[in-house]
Amino acid sequence: MIILKKIGAFFEAHVEKIVLIIVGILCSWLLITRVLFSPNAVEYSIGSKTEKLSPSAIDNRIYEDAQNLRDEPTGMFTAPEIRPAQKPVYLATLENPLSDIDINVHLPLPEPANVMIASNEYRRPNIGKITNIDIEHIRAAMYEPVETITVNNPYDSSNSEPNALDLVTVEGQYDLTELYDELWECYVNVDPDKAKPDSELAEPIFASVNLQRKELHEDGSESEWTDIPRLKIDYNKDLFKVVNNVSDLPFLGGFTVYKLRLDNIQTQLELLQPASYQIASAQEEWLPPTFHRDYLKAKDQEEKREREAEKLNNSNTTASTGGRRTNTRNQNTMLNSGTTSTNTGGRRGNTGTGSTRGRGNRNQDPVYTTQVDTYQEGELVNLVYEDFQNIVLKIDDDLKKIDEPITIWAIDDTVEPGKTYKYRMRLGILNQNTSGNDGQDIIFWSDFSNETQPVEIPGMMYFFANSMREAAKTVVVSIYKYVLGYWYKEDFTIAQGEVIGDVVELDLDEDEDTDTRITDDMPESIDFNTGAIMVDVSRAYEWSGLNTLGYKDYYDMLYSKDGIEIMHMPISSKNWPDKLLQDYNEVQPEVNKDKEPLKAWGASELELENIRAGQYQNFVIR
Repeated sequence: MIILKKIGAFFEAHVEKIVLIIVGILCSWLLITRVLFSPNAVEYSIGSKTEKLSPSAIDNRIYEDAQNLRDEPTGMFTAPEIRPAQKPVYLATLENPLSDIDINVHLPLPEPANVMIASNEYRRPNIGKITNIDIEHIRAAMYEPVETITVNNPYDSSNSEPNALDLVTVEGQYDLTELYDELWECYVNVDPDKAKPDSELAEPIFASVNLQRKELHEDGSESEWTDIPRLKIDYNKDLFKVVNNVSDLPFLGGFTVYKLRLDNIQTQLELLQPASYQIASAQEEWLPPTFHRDYLKAKDQEEKREREAEKLNNSNTTASTGGRRTNTRNQNTMLNSGTTSTNTGGRRGNTGTGSTRGRGNRNQDPVYTTQVDTYQEGELVNLVYEDFQNIVLKIDDDLKKIDEPITIWAIDDTVEPGKTYKYRMRLGILNQNTSGNDGQDIIFWSDFSNETQPVEIPGMMYFFANSMREAAKTVVVSIYKYVLGYWYKEDFTIAQGEVIGDVVELDLDEDEDTDTRITDDMPESIDFNTGAIMVDVSRAYEWSGLNTLGYKDYYDMLYSKDGIEIMHMPISSKNWPDKLLQDYNEVQPEVNKDKEPLKAWGASELELENIRAGQYQNFVIR
């Protein structure tokens, strides 16, 4: 009994150790019997031999088989017999049943007198230069696309909305006759020992009009020349981009596809004379620089003539025609630019295919002359339209027969207000003799044109410190902003630390005399926020004058746009610097201009695509 109690006490004292020992023994047994010596077997086949192996033996067997395959790659396996396919032989026999007949009978041939050199060593053509370069800036309300323009989504099918835009158009002339003569000499009138005459290579394919610009800084320095992309509305803008070799092409297909896409008369004309944005402003049209200046002068003459006619008719008590006379056009009414009317009714016939495209002496400003009492409204403007129509390249034109330089242009819609630019451009034709390999020049470039005159892009927002209350240190600031073709003005009283400008709701006059079309087109509100904060007002002193120095003191409005740089503006117009006063004198008269409804899409008299296709519009006497 005592022994049993001792045994029980022993087990009770060491029960934990006993359990651990038993668990350890059990785990060891499982490891040995179930892992190291697993009863599970897997069938493993290689070649024609199949056997069951334990997991521990599979790795060893795979290693041994791999060694055997390396040492004796053909010893374990027998390669199956490969029988050639009979279908191609059968089809070839059906196509040519006489293929097994020996036809290797060589007849004697006369030896050629001259062996042509296969390299075709053509001379690199001289593409010439664009001349008579001209430039002009246009700002107006235009229909701007709100989505990306592509071949499948052209400008006239896309969603657009009117917006204020700046365009700079660069115009020049290019001599096609000299180009055709040069290509003929390079590819047709060649040394037969060096190249084979090829008249197809003498037909030019225009590949690019490269417009470049540089920015002129206030300190007199200039930026580097940069390439200007095609207009956002040009669905072929990727095709017309500047490329130097095949790797620069923006699409798949290589040189062959590039050539096929360019070699189309419509594409060629759109490259040389691209269409511009649809103008929404009622009294504006897009035209190349020389024609647009004629257009503005014609509009000015029309307005002067209308005012004089109204005065004349108001004093005429015998017969009134509502302030206008509509007699037939006086024969002295013309554009004095080397062109004359060839038919009645104010229309001039189109010169047609192969016609002379000149406009007389372009260095001479056109003069508009007419009698006040005999005119038709809009007639002078129509003459400008007709002049432009005559220089537009038509789809049915034979470019070889145009014996005077053609007018080409390029348009920049990426300019920024407040900056000044210079431009130059060149023309590129496709190198059709290239093999299309990467590294080869695929465009032959003309020399760059002369640089244009600087063109300054005015701001779309100005503000002027007009007056102040010294005690309160507040300044009355007039802010001008260009919106949808018109300048708007608002006065703000600004105190220290306040933002200059704010959003203003327009009070649209909707009485009976207001054209609802105008109010519908006007913005409901205008954001006059300049982004500047008035910092303080300080007193300034300076000496001024040329022959006699005078002393004056005035107040400056101190302001900042970034919180770091402090700028100043004299308060009151008598203290403004010349540049600020010039800006004020330009925008102030524009505020009071009468507003007109925006033109609907397609309401322009100058639908370039219709002119190209020969579907000329009958210009409306407006």
